[in-house]
Amino acid sequence: MSYTEDDDRRRHVRLIIRAYGFNFECFMDHGEIRFQAHLIDIALGGARLKLLSPEEAQAPPKGEVVVFSLGDKFPELGLASVRSNVRWTKGRELGLQFIEEPAIILADIQRVIAP
Repeated sequence: MSYTEDDDRRRHVRLIIRAYGFNFECFMDHGEIRFQAHLIDIALGGARLKLLSPEEAQAPPKGEVVVFSLGDKFPELGLASVRSNVRWTKGRELGLQFIEEPAIILADIQRVIAP
């Protein structure tokens, strides 16, 4: 495992979804646009996504409020509609910070998403 300055800034341990070999689909709503995305990693404080569609749409800029969603998958996680701030963007990847942290623990996410 490598150490970076970002590790100091993170308040929450991240569950790296792609490490489990998943291409886990999620959604992000910004105004009238619904983006399909792959969930790259998730923590109690936020998530990192790679936008898939619509291809012609640009990622919302840093500071915008969006709604992150796992759709109707895993309703027990309470991640069907989570208001979030865009913290950074790089191409089609972006980092979200949940405005209100979900009332779950990381072990719950790991147990359900990556058994």
